Amino acid sequence: MSESTIRDQELQIFVVGCNNLKDKKWLKKQNPYVCLEYGQAKFQTGTCEGGGTTPAFQSQFNLRLMEGIKELNVSVWGRNTFFADDFIGSVRVDLQKVLSEGFDDRHWSLRSKSGKHSGEICLIMRHSARQQSATKRPYASAPSSPQWTNTPRPYASGYHSPPHPPSNYYRQGPSKGFYPPPYPY
Repeated sequence: MSESTIRDQELQIFVVGCNNLKDKKWLKKQNPYVCLEYGQAKFQTGTCEGGGTTPAFQSQFNLRLMEGIKELNVSVWGRNTFFADDFIGSVRVDLQKVLSEGFDDRHWSLRSKSGKHSGEICLIMRHSARQQSATKRPYASAPSSPQWTNTPRPYASGYHSPPHPPSNYYRQGPSKGFYPPPYPY
């Protein structure tokens, strides 16, 4: 796919979570978050409070592709209250696979400033224009991934609430005591 054809097309990035992060806290669990940079665009997940070394983010970002930029910079930080946030690790994600195949679901190795392994991050990426043109190939007729939604699903319980007791069940007053009378059968 040439650079001129990717301009202003959309790339969906789903930040799933991290595994085996280097622990920067001594006494309590760290509170990590992820920063994404693509060109001048910057995105940040929410902080996973008490996420420790295996935080789950479940955050989705949509960005517009630009000519000549085929890398996504991803960095993971640990939130601090009184001091500067701790840098945990970063990775440069090559977008070639998602641009050519329309989908990329991988774990990327994070590196510290000294180049040591500091964990991994799981990203799911989808290039929408590639999926529309993929129907020309005979083997690409099946959808490559499930549809993402960022809206919470309504909770519907299959149970009904118990019936309310009769109005005289809980009697107030000094002579009645703290306990209700026995329930009439």
